[in-house]
Amino acid sequence: MLADGRQYRIALVVPNLHGGGGERVMVMTANGLLRLGYDVDVVAGRYTGPFVGLVHDGIRAVDLGHERMLVASVALGRYLRRCRPDAVLATLDWVNVLTALVAECMYRPARLVLREATNRGAHFRGSWTRSEYALEKLIAVVYPRADLVVAVSEGVRRDLVDRVGLDPGRVAVVSGPHFDETLMTLASEDTGHPWVRGNAIPVVVGAGRLGPEKDFPTLLRAFALVRSQRPARLVVLGDGPERDSLAALAADLGIAADVSFPGFVMNPFAVFARASVFVLSSRFEGLPGVLVQAMACGCPVVSTDCESGPREVLEGGRWGPLVPVGEPNALAEAMVGVLNAPPAKEGLRARAAAFSSDVATAKYAALLDPASSADTGTVCSGERKA
Repeated sequence: MLADGRQYRIALVVPNLHGGGGERVMVMTANGLLRLGYDVDVVAGRYTGPFVGLVHDGIRAVDLGHERMLVASVALGRYLRRCRPDAVLATLDWVNVLTALVAECMYRPARLVLREATNRGAHFRGSWTRSEYALEKLIAVVYPRADLVVAVSEGVRRDLVDRVGLDPGRVAVVSGPHFDETLMTLASEDTGHPWVRGNAIPVVVGAGRLGPEKDFPTLLRAFALVRSQRPARLVVLGDGPERDSLAALAADLGIAADVSFPGFVMNPFAVFARASVFVLSSRFEGLPGVLVQAMACGCPVVSTDCESGPREVLEGGRWGPLVPVGEPNALAEAMVGVLNAPPAKEGLRARAAAFSSDVATAKYAALLDPASSADTGTVCSGERKA
């Protein structure tokens, strides 16, 4: 119950809790809203995955029974009609579209908010499949019917306004949450990785889905250049379809003995806190949560200047070098520069605080509850048209 005596239920809709960045953000948002006094439901196509253990007691778990949201949409409709939440927040594009359509047909909450984490213009430039093209058409029809669309960065907001044609006054920017009050405890835990314990040799870390969008081949080539100049090791956290080809590339480059692919790691913060530099080599982003998380752990960072997010997080390079996409020489030069002269950890942590759970949750409360008294700062990038 809220401080003003109201009961206000917010439902957060996700496909699953398997470990993606969007799912982690939604769990932290749910936990934060619960702390503010809201009744919170986490509604998942399948309520399974490693993030289940992060959901606080007091949050109602709703399992729709099928990971494919198209199939689960019938159960979602039954949930909305039966439980009648006051507000709904959905994330991930197909989940957003289906949630909005089901809400229109079955039960329309007082506030329907859709979170867009992808700069789709950058993501699918020149490579649309039939499914992606159909989704694009549905987004153009469905997103304007929501009360608000949340963009995770200014770059994503511009893409939604320019490409989809959304009213700028109905697109809010909320860049988080990417870590909460458990960060320092998690960062102090043992990594379980022998390279990141004593740290006698500098450790470079990368993290993310091992897919083409993260461009880990460029990171490996850049690391090979760094390794030719000085001792160093590289740990790449995450799993995905390119894992085998990346391992083969490391062998071809002659750096396999100094590169580790430990797979998905439930607690990456312990690694970030002990690494010498975190490197983001992505071709595109919405807003890279791992970049923020590394900074929150006091880890120096280097990033490609991709669309969109890194330039916003690093304030144009103030908090870490920004280099062109796909250029291993420039990436290696930046990595060596940071290894030789790392920035102060305190400044990195202070910058990361802008993307914390406390800051972002207050903004979400204001968007989802018109009666919220949360101190939000600026959450919208334009004025709503009359």
